[in-house]
Amino acid sequence: MVREVNGAGIPDLLVSDSGADQVRLLPGVGNGFFNDQGPGLVTLPVGSDPVQIMVGTFTAGQGPQVLTVNRGSNDVTLISGFDGKTPVIQSF
Repeated sequence: MVREVNGAGIPDLLVSDSGADQVRLLPGVGNGFFNDQGPGLVTLPVGSDPVQIMVGTFTAGQGPQVLTVNRGSNDVTLISGFDGKTPVIQSF
């Protein structure tokens, strides 16, 4: 999914990895390119076998948030706080 989530004003790429139970955030660098290496790449743990990623505001007062639907653990993971140093990860 391509959406701006980290506050840089450039669209980012979110990729779910069902084999590793994580979501990777590849920050946009402009002109349709993304940083897939180095300090910009962010790996976020989510529930087992994430199959869908959604971006939006799911709780009041929060900036862009990422929600994953996790088929293997039968739950959802909400990731918020991309504007800070450490995102907040919650599973429900």
